[in-house]
Amino acid sequence: MNLVQKDTVLHLLKESGLKATPQRIYTLLTLRNSKDHPTAEKLYQELKELVPGISLATIYKTLDTLIEHHLASKVNTVDGINRFDANMEHHFHLYDEETGTLTDFSNSSLYEALKSFIDSEKVENFELSSFSLQINGRKMDSTKPVNINSK
Repeated sequence: MNLVQKDTVLHLLKESGLKATPQRIYTLLTLRNSKDHPTAEKLYQELKELVPGISLATIYKTLDTLIEHHLASKVNTVDGINRFDANMEHHFHLYDEETGTLTDFSNSSLYEALKSFIDSEKVENFELSSFSLQINGRKMDSTKPVNINSK
């Protein structure tokens, strides 16, 4: 995994017109370097050592700000737990119903097919801003990682 560096996060915050506070820097840095789609509570546990005095409420407020500026997104899982993701490329999620694990799944052909289908439906009085797809299932062998062989 290529770790995102602090200067990349500083650039992203500046590009979005956001002040680079320690809370924003370390929340976005931690989120961008995470592949497990953490909850706000998990981010708080990781960040309280890096940012003295940070609170869970600050984490939630920071996440809301990052989402509002398109630097992160909220992933609602079928178990009702909100996870957060800083991968802003078009992708989908595979959700393991037994472990609650989310795995990123990128497939440009599937994305284009879904977008084309939605665009062709011509829903009146509704402008599509985004869509998401979560594929639910479970690992067949819990000792092996999910392996995605996309074409």
